[in-house]
Amino acid sequence: MLSSDIYDTLTLPEDAKSYIDGLDDYDDPYFICIKVNKDEKQATGLLKKALNSKNEAFYSVAAFAIGDGLFLLSIDAEKEDISDFANGMKITCTDHGLVAHISVFRHNCLGEAMETFKWCTQLLEEVMKGSPDASAIGVNDFTDRGNWPGIAAYQGQQA
Repeated sequence: MLSSDIYDTLTLPEDAKSYIDGLDDYDDPYFICIKVNKDEKQATGLLKKALNSKNEAFYSVAAFAIGDGLFLLSIDAEKEDISDFANGMKITCTDHGLVAHISVFRHNCLGEAMETFKWCTQLLEEVMKGSPDASAIGVNDFTDRGNWPGIAAYQGQQA
Protein backbone atom coordinates (compact mmCIF):
# COMPACT_ATOMS: atom_id res chain seq x y z
CA MET A 1 0.00 0.00 0.00
CA LEU A 2 1.23 3.50 -0.77
CA SER A 3 2.26 5.89 1.96
CA SER A 4 -0.22 8.54 3.03
CA ASP A 5 2.05 10.74 5.15
CA ILE A 6 0.83 13.98 3.58
CA TYR A 7 -2.82 13.07 4.03
CA ASP A 8 -2.36 11.66 7.53
CA THR A 9 -0.54 14.75 8.83
CA LEU A 10 -2.64 17.35 7.02
CA THR A 11 -5.30 19.42 8.71
CA LEU A 12 -7.44 20.27 5.73
CA PRO A 13 -8.69 23.88 5.82
CA GLU A 14 -12.44 24.08 6.36
CA ASP A 15 -13.12 25.62 2.93
CA ALA A 16 -11.31 22.77 1.17
CA LYS A 17 -12.97 20.11 3.34
CA SER A 18 -16.40 21.63 2.74
CA TYR A 19 -15.76 21.73 -1.00
CA ILE A 20 -14.67 18.08 -1.16
CA ASP A 21 -17.59 16.98 1.04
CA GLY A 22 -19.95 18.90 -1.25
CA LEU A 23 -19.06 16.98 -4.40
CA ASP A 24 -21.92 14.74 -5.45
CA ASP A 25 -22.73 11.78 -7.67
CA TYR A 26 -22.36 13.80 -10.86
CA ASP A 27 -19.04 15.49 -10.14
CA ASP A 28 -15.86 14.02 -11.65
CA PRO A 29 -13.21 16.75 -11.47
CA TYR A 30 -9.50 16.33 -11.70
CA PHE A 31 -7.85 16.75 -8.32
CA ILE A 32 -4.42 18.31 -8.69
CA CYS A 33 -1.99 18.55 -5.79
CA ILE A 34 1.02 20.79 -6.25
CA LYS A 35 3.90 20.89 -3.78
CA VAL A 36 6.63 23.50 -4.21
CA ASN A 37 9.96 23.40 -2.44
CA LYS A 38 10.15 27.09 -1.54
CA ASP A 39 8.61 30.53 -1.94
CA GLU A 40 4.93 29.75 -1.56
CA LYS A 41 4.05 33.37 -2.38
CA GLN A 42 5.83 33.16 -5.74
CA ALA A 43 4.18 29.80 -6.44
CA THR A 44 0.76 31.27 -5.62
CA GLY A 45 1.33 34.04 -8.16
CA LEU A 46 2.47 31.59 -10.82
CA LEU A 47 -0.51 29.36 -10.11
CA LYS A 48 -2.99 32.24 -10.41
CA LYS A 49 -1.42 33.32 -13.69
CA ALA A 50 -1.55 29.76 -15.08
CA LEU A 51 -5.18 29.32 -14.04
CA ASN A 52 -6.14 32.65 -15.60
CA SER A 53 -4.46 31.67 -18.86
CA LYS A 54 -6.67 28.55 -19.06
CA ASN A 55 -9.82 30.32 -17.88
CA GLU A 56 -11.77 29.67 -21.08
CA ALA A 57 -10.71 26.01 -21.29
CA PHE A 58 -11.75 25.11 -17.73
CA TYR A 59 -15.43 24.61 -16.92
CA SER A 60 -14.88 25.16 -13.20
CA VAL A 61 -11.96 25.64 -10.83
CA ALA A 62 -11.64 25.49 -7.06
CA ALA A 63 -8.21 26.26 -5.60
CA PHE A 64 -6.98 25.95 -2.02
CA ALA A 65 -3.71 26.48 -0.17
CA ILE A 66 -3.79 23.43 2.11
CA GLY A 67 -0.32 23.32 3.64
CA ASP A 68 3.17 24.73 3.54
CA GLY A 69 3.84 25.05 -0.19
CA LEU A 70 0.97 22.64 -0.86
CA PHE A 71 -1.99 23.45 -3.08
CA LEU A 72 -5.14 21.55 -4.01
CA LEU A 73 -6.97 22.28 -7.23
CA SER A 74 -10.22 20.75 -8.38
CA ILE A 75 -10.75 21.39 -12.07
CA ASP A 76 -13.51 20.29 -14.39
CA ALA A 77 -12.00 20.28 -17.87
CA GLU A 78 -11.02 18.13 -20.80
CA LYS A 79 -8.08 15.75 -20.38
CA GLU A 80 -5.92 17.64 -22.90
CA ASP A 81 -6.44 20.94 -21.09
CA ILE A 82 -5.49 19.38 -17.76
CA SER A 83 -2.36 17.88 -19.32
CA ASP A 84 -1.41 21.25 -20.85
CA PHE A 85 -1.98 22.98 -17.52
CA ALA A 86 0.06 20.49 -15.46
CA ASN A 87 2.95 20.49 -17.92
CA GLY A 88 2.83 24.28 -18.15
CA MET A 89 2.95 24.61 -14.34
CA LYS A 90 5.90 22.25 -14.17
CA ILE A 91 7.83 24.23 -16.79
CA THR A 92 6.90 27.62 -15.33
CA CYS A 93 7.87 26.67 -11.79
CA THR A 94 11.16 25.18 -12.97
CA ASP A 95 11.90 28.30 -15.04
CA HIS A 96 11.37 30.39 -11.90
CA GLY A 97 13.74 28.30 -9.79
CA LEU A 98 11.11 26.22 -8.00
CA VAL A 99 10.86 22.46 -7.79
CA ALA A 100 7.20 21.57 -8.30
CA HIS A 101 5.82 18.11 -7.75
CA ILE A 102 2.39 17.69 -9.30
CA SER A 103 -0.13 14.89 -9.01
CA VAL A 104 -3.24 14.70 -11.16
CA PHE A 105 -5.94 12.25 -10.11
CA ARG A 106 -9.30 12.03 -11.87
CA HIS A 107 -12.19 11.59 -9.45
CA ASN A 108 -14.72 8.92 -10.40
CA CYS A 109 -18.17 10.17 -9.44
CA LEU A 110 -19.04 6.65 -8.23
CA GLY A 111 -16.36 6.91 -5.53
CA GLU A 112 -15.84 9.04 -2.46
CA ALA A 113 -14.26 12.43 -3.15
CA MET A 114 -12.25 12.47 0.09
CA GLU A 115 -10.79 9.08 -0.83
CA THR A 116 -9.81 10.40 -4.26
CA PHE A 117 -8.15 13.37 -2.57
CA LYS A 118 -6.21 10.97 -0.33
CA TRP A 119 -5.11 9.01 -3.40
CA CYS A 120 -4.00 12.27 -5.03
CA THR A 121 -1.76 12.99 -2.02
CA GLN A 122 -0.39 9.44 -2.18
CA LEU A 123 0.42 9.91 -5.86
CA LEU A 124 2.09 13.20 -4.95
CA GLU A 125 4.30 11.38 -2.46
CA GLU A 126 5.29 8.89 -5.16
CA VAL A 127 6.16 11.74 -7.52
CA MET A 128 8.26 13.40 -4.80
CA LYS A 129 10.11 10.17 -4.03
CA GLY A 130 10.73 9.43 -7.69
CA SER A 131 12.13 12.87 -8.48
CA PRO A 132 13.24 14.58 -5.26
CA ASP A 133 15.39 17.26 -6.90
CA ALA A 134 13.50 18.00 -10.12
CA SER A 135 9.96 18.99 -10.98
CA ALA A 136 7.78 16.07 -12.00
CA ILE A 137 4.19 15.06 -12.68
CA GLY A 138 2.21 11.91 -11.91
CA VAL A 139 -1.17 11.18 -13.46
CA ASN A 140 -3.93 8.71 -12.65
CA ASP A 141 -6.91 9.19 -14.98
CA PHE A 142 -9.35 6.32 -15.32
CA THR A 143 -10.69 7.79 -18.57
CA ASP A 144 -7.29 7.32 -20.24
CA ARG A 145 -7.48 3.53 -20.46
CA GLY A 146 -4.28 3.21 -22.49
CA ASN A 147 -2.19 4.79 -19.72
CA TRP A 148 -4.28 4.13 -16.63
CA PRO A 149 -2.29 2.45 -13.82
CA GLY A 150 -5.45 1.50 -11.91
CA ILE A 151 -6.15 2.06 -8.23
CA ALA A 152 -5.07 -1.25 -6.66
CA ALA A 153 -1.95 0.32 -5.11
CA TYR A 154 -4.13 2.94 -3.42
CA GLN A 155 -6.47 0.32 -2.04
CA GLY A 156 -3.67 -1.81 -0.61
CA GLN A 157 -4.20 -4.63 -3.11
CA GLN A 158 -1.79 -6.31 -5.46
CA ALA A 159 -1.95 -4.99 -9.01
